[in-house]
Amino acid sequence: FSLLTFTVFPQRYSFINYSTSDGLSQSQVNALAQDSLGYLWVGTFGGLARFNGTTFVNYSKLDGLLNNRVTFLEFLGGKLFVGHDNGISILDANNNFKTFSFPENTTPSNVTGITKFNETIFVSTNGQGLFALRSEELQHMAKTPQRIRALLNTQGDGLFIASREGVFNMNNQGKIQKISVFPDE
Repeated sequence: FSLLTFTVFPQRYSFINYSTSDGLSQSQVNALAQDSLGYLWVGTFGGLARFNGTTFVNYSKLDGLLNNRVTFLEFLGGKLFVGHDNGISILDANNNFKTFSFPENTTPSNVTGITKFNETIFVSTNGQGLFALRSEELQHMAKTPQRIRALLNTQGDGLFIASREGVFNMNNQGKIQKISVFPDE
């Protein structure tokens, strides 16, 4: 049996490259999301694009985005949440944008995560920490890590916050604490 040889064929993957010449608003892609209808949403430094598999429909500040620099995309409750350097835009089912800027006393920071936890929308940034969307405004959350890389809502164990300083957890009462990797820490 050791003399038998098998011919193995490698798998071949086909890639299609889409660029500005195909209708994409800008070539630097920062975020991707897919909606319930199968459309691919693309966030770039030149705005937002919806792709149906053939053509792009582009959205920019002229269409209602807070700004054209898109850093994060997330679908929550049938709405597209778009993260920018200085706030978020929310696209509703009627293709209308509603925008929310960070408070004036904060330095612009790119959005790194958006999630819903305990009926509140939370927005993380790389430089200004965590914000909560309450009463139609983004409110800064005190005592949170400043450089947040990602958010994870586990639907039971709280909201996990991955940051430069380690991993933190927000419980259902809103208390945030650092997760110790070692018991003596």
